Amino acid sequence: MKKWIFMCLIVLIVYAHDTNKKEGIYDYFYNNEERMLESLEPSIDDDFECSDEVAAVISCAAGCGMARSPTIIFLDNFFTSYYHLIMQHISEYKKQEIKNIAREAMKKREYTGECNKKFTSGAGIQMCSHDYIGVAYEYGIQELSKYLAFNNPKLLDSIFLQYAKEVENISVKDDMARLLDKLYIDNLIDETGKLIVKVDSK
Repeated sequence: MKKWIFMCLIVLIVYAHDTNKKEGIYDYFYNNEERMLESLEPSIDDDFECSDEVAAVISCAAGCGMARSPTIIFLDNFFTSYYHLIMQHISEYKKQEIKNIAREAMKKREYTGECNKKFTSGAGIQMCSHDYIGVAYEYGIQELSKYLAFNNPKLLDSIFLQYAKEVENISVKDDMARLLDKLYIDNLIDETGKLIVKVDSK
């Protein structure tokens, strides 16, 4: 009898833990899709030049066309907030290096023009454009992280805690989606993908 009661308690504890577990950023988006589609916006930061075509793809990433995916907006908000957080805490003489990394990454977004040559359907062009832009952000996030790992590892660790190495080595789209989920669950980014952590780089 005691053993049975003990097993029931374990099951209840596990069940309670699972039901209280915070959902990932994608689950949150799709469970609140109507509201999120009205409020989810990319940063489209003025620091990075962006063609009208690229801006349109990013802005419509979660609500337009056939592929209703929030990933590009999450990545845009994540990258931009990451860049600004680094700029706030990096030494003045290193800021130009950070700007150069960010601008090089953002130039890769412009390759979306190649999609018009590869595909004739709107859906094909859209999916291709998403891939190009996603890769640009992933490259930028990885390069900024590698720079911090070498020049200011304490800042990298302060921003991402136990995920610092994972962010530094991110390279695959599916890995990035899983990483965004983890960062959201642990309250390091908000539901739009923006970093919400406060760091002390001193």
